[in-house]
Amino acid sequence: MDFRTILAIVIIGIIILLTPLYQKWLYRKASPKLEEKPPPAETTSTEAVELRPPPVVRQGEEIGRSIVVETPLYTAELSTKGAVLRSWRLKEFLDSRGRPLELLRGRSGPGLVLEGVNLDSVEFSYGGEDTLKLVEGEKEVVMNVACGNITVAKHFVFRSDGYTLGFKVMAYGAQGPLRGKLSWTRGIAVTEPNIKEDLNYTKVYVFMGGELESYDVGKGKSLNKSMEGMLSWIGVRNKYFLVAFVPSGEQVMEVGVEGDWSRSDERLYTFRLKEMGSSPMFEGVWYLGPLQYDRVKALGVGLERVMNLGWWWIRPIGKLILKMLIWLHRLIPNYGLVIVLFSILVKIVVYPLTYKSYVASAKMQALQPKIAALRQKYKDDPQRLNREIMRLYKEHGVNPMGGCLPVLLQMPILIALFTVFRSTIEFRRAGFVLWLKDLSAPDPYYVLPVLMGITTFFQQRLSVKDPKQSSMIYIMPAVMVFLFAKFPSGLVLYYTMFNILSIAQQIYMMRGGKLSV
Repeated sequence: MDFRTILAIVIIGIIILLTPLYQKWLYRKASPKLEEKPPPAETTSTEAVELRPPPVVRQGEEIGRSIVVETPLYTAELSTKGAVLRSWRLKEFLDSRGRPLELLRGRSGPGLVLEGVNLDSVEFSYGGEDTLKLVEGEKEVVMNVACGNITVAKHFVFRSDGYTLGFKVMAYGAQGPLRGKLSWTRGIAVTEPNIKEDLNYTKVYVFMGGELESYDVGKGKSLNKSMEGMLSWIGVRNKYFLVAFVPSGEQVMEVGVEGDWSRSDERLYTFRLKEMGSSPMFEGVWYLGPLQYDRVKALGVGLERVMNLGWWWIRPIGKLILKMLIWLHRLIPNYGLVIVLFSILVKIVVYPLTYKSYVASAKMQALQPKIAALRQKYKDDPQRLNREIMRLYKEHGVNPMGGCLPVLLQMPILIALFTVFRSTIEFRRAGFVLWLKDLSAPDPYYVLPVLMGITTFFQQRLSVKDPKQSSMIYIMPAVMVFLFAKFPSGLVLYYTMFNILSIAQQIYMMRGGKLSV
């Protein structure tokens, strides 16, 4: 491996380190701006109907009856106080204590203000059982409250085969259109042990008028945005999970987004939707679940666009790698072994490239004495020197870029792997052996980065023959350990395996005489 190849690898590491910052900057520069308006003021006007507020459940009194709905994928808890979700626990995903993961921060929504009357603190009636078990199919839960001559009902439809929740608001007895606001408060819970990293991913996304916009609030600051347009969906995500509302058919709505990050362990978002006069009101689907690409894409509304799979030219490679890793995991139930197998498959695929790289590097090393003699001979004639060096390359069939180009061609794979291992939920809490309990997180004891540094050292010993470049034998491993120390351990495992396979390939080719010039 010559100096150009080493430089290419260092460049790859720097690009990977800068990728998250560049993507954030690029997204903000390229992201279209939606029409923003001042936040609409609350109104209590009643042009068509009169809505009388029901008695409010005051603080310290009855907190509301709890209705628990259990499906194979999650356990949901509704409260009759405000008819809102109080809890949503995912059975297939565990928190740091090994319990089903809680996605909500308590009473999150969907809250409702109708004709200026806030119904979040009133007691809704419910005539069904307190505990419902749903093995297959779907189950509807209806809660209603009397507001004068009008009955307001919230309909929730739970499904057993996914993380979607059907939802609509009905107003029975109204003689004219009602104006309402639907809200989701408190955002989404922090679900990962690395709170800082999880909060950095936490944002609100609005897909309106065919354009995607994201909103985030800085630490110690607040956020207040308002816009109007044809809404496809709105949601809030953290690193691995998403809560989103998808209205039935695109509807023109006023959307308000608020954010607060006053505490180090909370990044709270609230979004509100204002709808005019339709019936049913706010009909649609809530998604409360993991950011699994195939699952969110199957909803057909573009929710998968909140997943960060790299630059546009990297995304197809990332998606292909992700699909291949998931397919291999069906055969091998350990993602660590899947990565080992995947590195072998990639090595087989790029074998022709690495073979040409090794041959080109060997030829360049063999020509170094002749090139040094030419430099000495024509040191005062740069143009003649360049012509003679190019003639020497041509006579020996050497391509100066032959040792570097194959490495550069592998850059998209390495960058795509970085984005996949960093933000793909399939690797969340996926263990390998002993101390490696989470392949999406850095190695806690730096064993893999050090092992990768050792393999890099031996690879440099085999590749670097020029005495002038001998210092790279020691510098390059240290640089690689520093770069990869905080990278996902799955990526470091892949690169370490790739190094081991490359060393084996070099030894095989050297012993077989295939690197002779």
